[in-house]
Amino acid sequence: MSSKEIEGWQTSMELLQIKKLETEVETELVLAARSGLEGSVEHLIEDDKREKDILSKKGETLAVELAELLELVRLKEAEIAENNAQMQEVQERIGAVVSRFHGSQSDIDMKINSLQESQTKIDQDTEALALKKNEIDNCISSAEQKDSDLREIINACSSEAKACQQSVEIRRKLASSILKSRQDRIGLLKMEEEISQDIQMLRQQTTDARTSLQEISSKRACIQQEMATCKQKLSFIDKRGPELEAEKKVAAAARNFKEAGRIAAEAKTLNSEKEELRAKLEKAGTDLEVIEKDIAATTDKIQECEGLIVLKEQESAMASYKRLRLDSSAARAELTAATETDDGEEVEILRKEAEAAESKALELKTLYNLQPDSDEYIFQPVVPIAFITNSTWQHLAEMASSFGLSPET
Repeated sequence: MSSKEIEGWQTSMELLQIKKLETEVETELVLAARSGLEGSVEHLIEDDKREKDILSKKGETLAVELAELLELVRLKEAEIAENNAQMQEVQERIGAVVSRFHGSQSDIDMKINSLQESQTKIDQDTEALALKKNEIDNCISSAEQKDSDLREIINACSSEAKACQQSVEIRRKLASSILKSRQDRIGLLKMEEEISQDIQMLRQQTTDARTSLQEISSKRACIQQEMATCKQKLSFIDKRGPELEAEKKVAAAARNFKEAGRIAAEAKTLNSEKEELRAKLEKAGTDLEVIEKDIAATTDKIQECEGLIVLKEQESAMASYKRLRLDSSAARAELTAATETDDGEEVEILRKEAEAAESKALELKTLYNLQPDSDEYIFQPVVPIAFITNSTWQHLAEMASSFGLSPET
């Protein structure tokens, strides 16, 4: 806006200069006309004119001296006044001579007065433009001062915004540790649940396998008992065969053919029973081999399930150990925050909670001889949400520094 006003002022000045030049040209023309008028009466006022020229030159000299030596204005004012008085006398004489040219002279005087008024108006416009320029300069100065003040405010706001951004970044990093701790705890709980389901399934499989093993063992005992019975019968038949043959020979020698026939029928029956027992014993042996394989496979499956149960219990114990250490870390963090609030009851509850979690974790570690592969669940920084929300930026910065966190990392 100030630049536009300056351009307007410069345009107005140029217009005034042009108008001033036009006025000067018009003045020269009027003066030339007046000179022509005076030339017509020059022979009448030649002596007076010469004297007037001298006085006019003297007045011009005095005016030049007045312009150059403003400090001597008061000294020159008396001389100018005297010279003006003399000029007035000469002008009166001239007026008497040129009174008959009063009409032309009046027009010239009116023109001169008009030009003087124009000159006065130009001077006033010049002065007004100068005042306008001063106002513009003041406006520019004020705008520059406001610009400087605004820059200072912007710098202060920028510093404050940077501090706020760092505070938000620190709070975000601290809060992310809480979210990660919660996610890890949820993951560990889910892992425990899945492992527990696997253990239950393996135990059910073990129970089923043991039941099946008992049934198979019962079948094996029955088959073994049946095979023993068959072997006893075969042994009896093997012993009875020669006896029957001897009795048959005795009956034949005694011509007791009826007894001999009975003995021969009994021997034939025993032979048939012997073949049946051998077939039955062979089939029982085959079934026993199959059952023995089933018993071995079932026993291997039971041992495998028991081994998997031990491994799963070990994994579950490790997951529980890590979860308990997370719970202990969170409780310790809450305990630190509660200590600053001087809430004795809350402090005692959190201390007992942390100690219980640590005790249970140590018990699991000792019972299962756990060897944690890392300490990421033990030393992971955990800060309470309320502590992050209510703490000052300086306190948060100190806490983040102690955890190895910073807005730039």
